[in-house]
Amino acid sequence: MTATRTSTTAALLIATLFWAGNYVGGGPAVPTIPPLDLVALRSAIAVVPLFVLA
Repeated sequence: MTATRTSTTAALLIATLFWAGNYVGGGPAVPTIPPLDLVALRSAIAVVPLFVLA
């Protein structure tokens, strides 16, 4: 595999793992954390890698 294909596959794998972790972690969090707080927390966590990549 070429470097581009390897990096693309890795990015897709990481996106899938984040999505799955969000689904698994969101289930128990919804009854204990208010929805707007949960969205704010998820957005704050997502900003960190976006600033690193920007």
